[in-house]
Amino acid sequence: LIVVAAAHRRREALPPPWLGPGALDRLTVAVAVASVPVTSVALVAFIGSGRADTETLTEVLVGRPTWVLVAAGVGFSLVNPLVEEVLFRGLLQTALRVAGLSAAAAIAVQAAAFGAIHLYGVPGGPLGVVMAAAWGAMLGVVRQRSGSIRLPWLVHVAANATMFVALVVIARADGLL
Repeated sequence: LIVVAAAHRRREALPPPWLGPGALDRLTVAVAVASVPVTSVALVAFIGSGRADTETLTEVLVGRPTWVLVAAGVGFSLVNPLVEEVLFRGLLQTALRVAGLSAAAAIAVQAAAFGAIHLYGVPGGPLGVVMAAAWGAMLGVVRQRSGSIRLPWLVHVAANATMFVALVVIARADGLL
């Protein structure tokens, strides 16, 4: 966090350029779009494998009306990706570049940190850390190539929406909701 704060004190442009529209090329868009079904299948397989504790993950939703499930899903799908993209691909990746790391090293470090925070999330455990780190690297490449977190955020929204729906479907099938 100290590196992040120092890097942003040195920048005079507000808002940061990575919040802007960026520049998209066909390859960057193709990688981002292709990652959506791959990530969705991987998340659904992970959750369906029993590696995710659906009971713990859905306990706050038990007994809630459908509109609450929908609102929770929309909120989770939009807000969580925004926070994670700002922290990892926006602030951390930028700070590491400003601190002198190469683009590849900055992507690798932010991806490792992104993977690590998913140890107790979804996907979780050691396999989840590897999955999240690999995906974080892909999101980092998209952010680096585009100069913006907008496209990584959209991809992240799609993944979180898929994950939320999968959790609800499995929890309902198991009689938890």
